[in-house]
Amino acid sequence: MNHINTKEIKRLIISHNLTIFGRTVFNIFFAVFVWTQTNSLQAIAIYSIALIIGHGISFTSLAGVVNRGRPHIPRLLSLVGSSILYTILFVFKDHISSHLIITGLALGFFNGMYWLSYLFIQFTTTNKQNRGNYNGMIEATRNFVNIIAPIAGGAAIGFNLFNFGYGNIFIIGTISYILSAIIGNVKIEKYNNTPLHYKKTIKAIWAQKDMVKLLASRFFGNLAFKGAFERLLPIFIFDVLNSELELGTWFSVFSILAIVSVWLIGKKIDYKHYKTLFTFGGSIFFLASMSVVGMPLFATYIIYGFARQFFLPMTEIPAKTYRDNLLHTLPDYRNHRVEYIVIREWLYVIMSRIVSYSLLFFVPSLSSIHLQAVLGIMACCILIQILFMRSIKTRLTHI
Repeated sequence: MNHINTKEIKRLIISHNLTIFGRTVFNIFFAVFVWTQTNSLQAIAIYSIALIIGHGISFTSLAGVVNRGRPHIPRLLSLVGSSILYTILFVFKDHISSHLIITGLALGFFNGMYWLSYLFIQFTTTNKQNRGNYNGMIEATRNFVNIIAPIAGGAAIGFNLFNFGYGNIFIIGTISYILSAIIGNVKIEKYNNTPLHYKKTIKAIWAQKDMVKLLASRFFGNLAFKGAFERLLPIFIFDVLNSELELGTWFSVFSILAIVSVWLIGKKIDYKHYKTLFTFGGSIFFLASMSVVGMPLFATYIIYGFARQFFLPMTEIPAKTYRDNLLHTLPDYRNHRVEYIVIREWLYVIMSRIVSYSLLFFVPSLSSIHLQAVLGIMACCILIQILFMRSIKTRLTHI
């Protein structure tokens, strides 16, 4: 049944959204903070690439800990370590722009720990039948968080709460992570995995062509909307408004209409309609992305922001459900779980975002025509993502 009915899953959703709350505030306003300090897209690229490299290092190096049946350890280390790091950054915030590489590596290292643990725990506490509902609930509750977090961060900075200015994003993040660590300490099934065997898993994935198509689809999708495009949106809007409070307000408004729709997608839309939903949502999102490319104006930034919150979940919920359920098609899939998570992370998260951020090195300024070319390349990747997803022959209802 497509139901969420265990305390562990509910606590996991609450804990994850507390983490997302702190991370949303940080991601939106830290990019703007770096921009105000440097006025350089290359600086944004350097920080972002360092972040994703640090993410990859911890995600890979701690996979053995998760594989040995201790998935909570990286998660707790991440939340505690991030809280300590945020405190350090709060104290030395005036010097961050001179140390973007080490800052990005450190933040990415703790970020990778969290996602390694979360993705594994999420897989083991859900099943083939309720993952659509789970992913829908995650998207819906994340949109609720996205209503509150941006305006809360913008207000804290705009009103200069406690005279901390941008330092408030580190305080908010620290509190959110500590609460997440406490609430999300759930029990999961006991299991015994074989030693890590990436070559064996790669061969198994390569033999299952639909999994290869899925990974290719996710690579181009992440390149399109999870890398530079996502990082630049708050900078685009802030460059026009020059107000953190108004920026946060707009990001909150983007999410208001999305909550009910993404819940309905996960709860009410049957698996057999997921490809059609993916194609529709992806096509509309492509048009919204191209509006920014063709007419980089405040109005198109707002259109893109709404489309990102409303139509992007129509691709993300089906893609994430395929991502997890296709693993069940591998022989002895339980002994490929950790390896699969690491392999897909390197392919369609780390590699795709490095490519995406690297394109910013060719953009001298926000007014450069090179920026439109770079954004156009990313937007076209949405169409490639759709083509790969539609070529998958396995039906979710038959897994």
